Amino acid sequence: MLFLGESELPADAHTLAAGLTEGLTRWAKLPDPAKPVVQVDGGDHPDYQRVHIDLSGAKTDVGLSTQHPIGIGETQTGFRVSQFTVVSHPLIFHETEIFADFTASAVRFDFDRNSSNWPVAVLAGADEGNANCRIGLSDLETLLLRKMQPLVAGHGITIESSDLHLQSTGGRSLDAKLRLSLSKQVFLTIHGVVAVTARLEIDDELNAIVRSVGCEGEGAVGSTIAGFAAPYLKRVEGTVVPLSTLPLGEVQMRDVQVHCTDGLHIHGTFSG
Repeated sequence: MLFLGESELPADAHTLAAGLTEGLTRWAKLPDPAKPVVQVDGGDHPDYQRVHIDLSGAKTDVGLSTQHPIGIGETQTGFRVSQFTVVSHPLIFHETEIFADFTASAVRFDFDRNSSNWPVAVLAGADEGNANCRIGLSDLETLLLRKMQPLVAGHGITIESSDLHLQSTGGRSLDAKLRLSLSKQVFLTIHGVVAVTARLEIDDELNAIVRSVGCEGEGAVGSTIAGFAAPYLKRVEGTVVPLSTLPLGEVQMRDVQVHCTDGLHIHGTFSG
């Protein structure tokens, strides 16, 4: 789903572009208010030739597909578009860069309202399309550390350095190993290396979800500090790294491919 403007539901190309733009500003800071981020071309309402959304350079601190609204009312016919595209090259998420593009043909949107009575556009279906998402290895590591650091900092544990490695396992998942150099103040400061392992699973909304977290120290000192840190580091379980620029609604993902060369790359096709 996508937020629309607070006013009446769109009834032409101009109000559709304005409504989608206003909705985007509810969760992202657009790079240049004077530069259009939504283009609606060709046709008359409710049928359009092309809708293009460019989020490149936009900034957000909220999950992408995870934060979109849920419609609770009775849907009504929205709009149809022959070619619908969303690009973010990149979108800045918590100061990291996520590259994504979504292209679909014969897309159908319904109009609805969320629990606050705010208008939303519901992705009701599409004949076919492609979704691609990419995040660099260092940016993925930064997001994981952003989750981990507060978990251990309150217990006197400091993450001094880190090193992330990914390995594809086939299908929609991959294995991750994050080596952490930690220090802990006991009677004196001890230093050790802890290996955090996890499975990253890709769901139908193209989110990477952290599963099966393990924590093991390297050597005697590493094992000691792992004993302090493991209960807190394991709380990263269930963390969601949102990689798509919008939720996929009623469309069905298929042929999802996951690669981990120089980062995390996801490609999927869909229909619905």
